[in-house]
Amino acid sequence: AAILAMLDAKAAGFEPGSAMRDRAFRAVRRCRLPSGAYTYSLDIVSTPKHGEGINHIKGSLGRIQVCNLALRKGADAGFASAGEITTDQLCEGLDLFLRHHRFLDIARGRPVPHEAYYANAAYFYFFGHYYAARVIAELPANLRDQYWWRFQQEIVKTQERDGAMWDYPMNSYGKPYGTAFAVLGLQQSLTKPENGKK
Repeated sequence: AAILAMLDAKAAGFEPGSAMRDRAFRAVRRCRLPSGAYTYSLDIVSTPKHGEGINHIKGSLGRIQVCNLALRKGADAGFASAGEITTDQLCEGLDLFLRHHRFLDIARGRPVPHEAYYANAAYFYFFGHYYAARVIAELPANLRDQYWWRFQQEIVKTQERDGAMWDYPMNSYGKPYGTAFAVLGLQQSLTKPENGKK
């Protein structure tokens, strides 16, 4: 998420510092595992470790999208240190997100962080969905529709009677950030592509 903010700052005319940006790209690339998952932290040796840990795909669902997006946007901006994330890899990340989505559903609403399967925390839910929406928006128009309808279902089902959407119950800012992430994601899913067709 910080890399994306740095790229936005550069696009707005502010240079955050190439050395810092390149270190950030290298760190994210180092966290990427051959499975497509990203480790929860920058380790000396990146590894999934034990069988049901946070560094497995099912524990990485909320991170895969933002990390793939950061590397893709960095490469698109011409930064060699970002490496390369192909459209196929973006789709693979989304496929993993949707195939194993139940592990995010199980974690949503739990008050104790990382108590759910694969150490998922409730607050991974809307963060992961917002960046999934941004990844879908990056795809060619002919690939988007297969993801948008499922994304919309996963978001709309969380709406409460008061209209809010939240994932983590222990803080007063849960409803504002949850609702904001959800609405921003849904907004992207309703944007018409360049050809004017939905």
